[in-house]
Amino acid sequence: MKLIFGLMLFSAFMNCLLLDSMGLETRYKGSEARQRITDGVNKISAARKAAGFVDTPEEAIVFLLAPDLAGIEEDKYYQKVRIDDCYKRIVSIQGVFISPLLPILFECNLKPDGILLQDE
Repeated sequence: MKLIFGLMLFSAFMNCLLLDSMGLETRYKGSEARQRITDGVNKISAARKAAGFVDTPEEAIVFLLAPDLAGIEEDKYYQKVRIDDCYKRIVSIQGVFISPLLPILFECNLKPDGILLQDE
């Protein structure tokens, strides 16, 4: 009985470890997270233009570099909740009238997740 319970526990642990390392459950791969942030910035940039805002050349460059400023690494995994929350903050009214980069720089917690046994 103990052996069966031990095997079940080990199997569940390995399953979680495998899914976490592959990023299959609740995560975006870095490239997907990067695209999601880029989509949000592009959406707000278009809305700002439609509302009559004229971006300075510096703002345009910063909008293009938004995923880099967010520190998203393409080979890491990021929690979907954090990326989606950041996306919602970018496409909010604050993003239209002030800047879509304020949430990225000050409010979004876009740190990559690691697997349980990974050295960081």
